[in-house]
Amino acid sequence: MKLHINKMLKAAGSPQGSKYYNYIQLAKKRGLTQSQTAKHLCISISTVKRNWDGAVID
Repeated sequence: MKLHINKMLKAAGSPQGSKYYNYIQLAKKRGLTQSQTAKHLCISISTVKRNWDGAVID
């Protein structure tokens, strides 16, 4: 007996961009470093690095 399971494909990642993206870009424009931005926004440095270069996928 074979079981056939239909797998639904979904896009990788979250459905929208990071909620911090705009704040990170503003801090970057103001000349803050990634470390300073993370401390200022009270978020992890990895979140800042992930959003630093501005690649938002719709």
